[in-house]
Amino acid sequence: MDIQYKNNNEFFIEITQNNSPQQAKFFEKEMDFYNLEDAIVIKENVVTKLLFTCEDSNAKLYMDGIETLNNDIAKEDIDGQVYIEPSNNLIDLYTVDNFPLIPGTFRMIVEIHNKKFYSKMKVEPKLFTEKELEVVKEDLEEEINGLAFELIKKNISIGEVFIEDLPIDLYKFLIIENKFFSVMAALEDLKIKPNYKIKKIYKTVREDEVKSIDEITIRNHLEGNLEEGFLKQPTIELDYDLPENQWIKKIVIEIGIFLKEFIEVSENFIYKKKINIKKLKRYKNNENKIKDEERTIEYVINLMDLARKMKNAINILNSVEWFKSVSNRIGINLPHTLFFDSRYNLIYKLYQQLKGNDFTITLDNKFAFQWKRTDKLYEMWCFVKISRIVIGEKLGFRIDSGWLFNQTIESNKVLIPELESSTRLSFKKDDIYMNLTYDDSIPNYSSETSIYNTPLYITSSNRQPDGRIDVYKRDVYIGSIILEFKYRDRKGLWAVNYTRYQREMNSNVIKQLTAYGDNCSTRYLFIKEGEKGSKYKNSIRPVMRVLIFYPKRTDVDIEIDEVEDHNLKFVRFTPEVLKNAEESLELSILELLERAEEYGIN
Repeated sequence: MDIQYKNNNEFFIEITQNNSPQQAKFFEKEMDFYNLEDAIVIKENVVTKLLFTCEDSNAKLYMDGIETLNNDIAKEDIDGQVYIEPSNNLIDLYTVDNFPLIPGTFRMIVEIHNKKFYSKMKVEPKLFTEKELEVVKEDLEEEINGLAFELIKKNISIGEVFIEDLPIDLYKFLIIENKFFSVMAALEDLKIKPNYKIKKIYKTVREDEVKSIDEITIRNHLEGNLEEGFLKQPTIELDYDLPENQWIKKIVIEIGIFLKEFIEVSENFIYKKKINIKKLKRYKNNENKIKDEERTIEYVINLMDLARKMKNAINILNSVEWFKSVSNRIGINLPHTLFFDSRYNLIYKLYQQLKGNDFTITLDNKFAFQWKRTDKLYEMWCFVKISRIVIGEKLGFRIDSGWLFNQTIESNKVLIPELESSTRLSFKKDDIYMNLTYDDSIPNYSSETSIYNTPLYITSSNRQPDGRIDVYKRDVYIGSIILEFKYRDRKGLWAVNYTRYQREMNSNVIKQLTAYGDNCSTRYLFIKEGEKGSKYKNSIRPVMRVLIFYPKRTDVDIEIDEVEDHNLKFVRFTPEVLKNAEESLELSILELLERAEEYGIN
């Protein structure tokens, strides 16, 4: 039985956005509301009002998340649960400074006369579809785990050989190498004596060829199910298509694929190292670097040879008849044999290690992706994604320190700390050094700056960009790139023509962006630490570019993607649209380097 709004003078709940009220529909049974199709649907980040009226002043409305509401509105019951009392006044359920309505489904429970009634409210993301938002969350977690693997790889050192730039998970290969002989012994045994079950099948054969019969043979004959002169003969066969063998096949195939990729990547890695050695030989005083590169090549060749031996051994198993007869499907439940048969268990443990990389990677509980505002999620995603772009193949930097890279790995555990304001990652490539800083304020006075920590100061009240890249060449500061991560539609940032905004400079967004492009200064440009102030500080803008990343563009008529007067560039950036961001970052860094070269920083 569903309660219709104010039926029988019970209670009434209405949610309003943009002057469009929606009335909530409630059910007496909790399970019924899960199937409610016509639930209230609203958008995130839009001013939202709630009206909850009831003639019984003791009625209570419980709702996910309302504990963040104003204390004058949200009350607490004897169990510590937060609720709202009925009132004839509208309540601010969402304002800019209050209770962010996170995309998702919010449960509403009204308790009245010791009875409970259930309903729900759905909050949709404003600029993403629900699917796109899930992709952002998944991609963010995947990329953060990717950075954790970079930390793991950075901590792998074999003797004097340090190969953090090998572009594949080396630790996974070391697991296989360590377990190789015991696993191969188990596979050798399974090749000869795999588990199987006996099954009886019936083949149609001529009467004069029948070697055995049973009751099914006789029944088929009496029922006349077969052509005259033919019988169903029972035949015993061995069935190898068992769950444990299906798992072994899956594991062996995955290891084979990994080994193939490892060999290919290693060959390419060795080729690049040899080219680098040729470059190093053109100049003097590179003997030590050349020896390091040669040692690394020798070590990787040895790994590659072992990988080939492993791959050949696995290929032998692939050619065995019983192995071919096993299907590629995997059941939902793990078969007990994987745990109780030592041969199967040994191979399954290897699989678990490869999947877990034998490291425990844990996200700080404060991350809680599912309960972050979408604009904050987008900021975090942009920062982490840009970090991955910087260390990608095109830009080719490696992470030197900062954020999670400031920790040492103990007991094979990696904790990913929360991405807090002022979080920094430092990158290196040859003689270029970069600091990428998240949500850090820029000082208003030059006296509060420092060359390697905060080289900029700004003559504006807008002074906390979402991200900042400070670039150094040979320990000389050569400039910065400001990053803004705007969870907004493109047309809400800088519309069709620039002159319109020259008349509307009171826009907060425009004032913020132009301040970053126009009002940043430094006293360290083109100097090393300890040297006197730069004579170029007043004639050259230290900020080469302000890159503004946004997720959506609904107005196709917008022609301006760059505002040269203020060094602004607008870049659409989502998990499906990455290329423009990569190119914009690369171009901005190259422009900084070119400018530095013009002023004698080679």
